[in-house]
Amino acid sequence: MGLSPASFDEELLDLMICAGFNEVDIGAESASDGILKNLAKNFNYGDIVNTSKLLRKKRMPVTWFIMLGAMTETRETVLESLYNIRQLASKWDLVFVSTGIRVYNDHLVSEDLLKYDIHCTSDNFLHPVKIEQRI
Repeated sequence: MGLSPASFDEELLDLMICAGFNEVDIGAESASDGILKNLAKNFNYGDIVNTSKLLRKKRMPVTWFIMLGAMTETRETVLESLYNIRQLASKWDLVFVSTGIRVYNDHLVSEDLLKYDIHCTSDNFLHPVKIEQRI
């Protein structure tokens, strides 16, 4: 079950443990505040840190999902994300890193992408568009 750091708290984790969960997936997407803001996420790096602390406290293994290559990604933000997630992940965690992001219709990222390249979609994002920023 994939969870967002925005909606994660101790009460939810306790309920998950009682229900038999023995690991969780966290869609952090990035560990850089600038990239999280540009992706219009409703959480920041501090929320990711708090989620990590809570999961470690309860000894819950995690699969962290990180995406590299958003439109505003730079070498510095890539290194920041990789450094930060390395600090947060325990030795029992998995870190899944993908390149590029999928863009969906009516998301702030789709609006920005259309400003950059009006021909990036032929069906108004009916099918998600994958973008990769060359760094």
